[in-house]
Amino acid sequence: MVKKDYLTRETDELDKRKTKLEITEKGRKTIVLLTPVFKLNRKTAIDGLSPYEIQLLDKILNKIILNCKTS
Repeated sequence: MVKKDYLTRETDELDKRKTKLEITEKGRKTIVLLTPVFKLNRKTAIDGLSPYEIQLLDKILNKIILNCKTS
């Protein structure tokens, strides 16, 4: 994404192991263009699920995210 100018990368001067990524203007414009696609994709993905199933899915996915952060 850096090579395609969607992000810039900057190495921390004090700690060379750290890298800061920032979204470029091109990246921001791409996000704006793709937001309707993302929303439609999410709507399609949960089509036919009950509110309870969506809530349960959210709870499970959040547990998975937490597991990934702590391992």
